[in-house]
Amino acid sequence: MCLTAIFSFFGCGKKDKYILDGPGMENTLNWDSFSVSRSGDSYAQHNFHITVKYDFDGYVVTGSFINGEVNEGIVLPKSACRKIDELQPQNLPDLIRKNLESNGDIEEAIVLDVPEVKVEVAYTNGTLLQKVDENDFSIIVYQIIEPYLSEKFD
Repeated sequence: MCLTAIFSFFGCGKKDKYILDGPGMENTLNWDSFSVSRSGDSYAQHNFHITVKYDFDGYVVTGSFINGEVNEGIVLPKSACRKIDELQPQNLPDLIRKNLESNGDIEEAIVLDVPEVKVEVAYTNGTLLQKVDENDFSIIVYQIIEPYLSEKFD
């Protein structure tokens, strides 16, 4: 027992030296909220606008959908919160707009018959970034949230 006390005094113990916790330590890459919008999709259910905001009670969802308008926030259960955490919205690639130049004029490339998707992530440090809808992130968010919205409207 004396050896354990001596080792803990010199920093030997179960605490991992790679875990840094302490005053002033802040992870600025955490997201505070994100929104996904999808319009122009040929599948009517996939036209929506969803906002997910972190709250002490869990994640609060607001948005508009094909089957009605959500004016007040819906608090998601822990199981849905874990699914959203697994998606890691903060790690989606940043959207970089590319323009095509022709004869000195700048024209934006327009693709027809493709739904317009917009993903924005707000970080805890106040930064708001547009992200790429990688691996149908917007559809997956819709699939996680839709059952809880259906309960509200039934």
